[in-house]
Amino acid sequence: MGHQVELASTRGWAAKSNGVLLDEAEQAGFDILLTCDQSLPYQQNLHGRTIAVVILPTNNLVRLRANIAVIGSSVDFAQPGQVVRVALRR
Repeated sequence: MGHQVELASTRGWAAKSNGVLLDEAEQAGFDILLTCDQSLPYQQNLHGRTIAVVILPTNNLVRLRANIAVIGSSVDFAQPGQVVRVALRR
């Protein structure tokens, strides 16, 4: 399945708090927030949200690129209001 990806910084969202970021992403019609912020699900109640959160264990681009299929599957699997933690291969 194809995905359209947009960086938060291109929308001026880089400095937004998690709650505001989730609100704005939902209002903009995004289905998924892809983040490395491990604490987001402990800080935000996602119940009733129309957006899913997919959490990556690292921001290391070499590891992320090597695991793009795993990340893509996690994104495909994520449902609204759900948190999916991606487990990368070594």
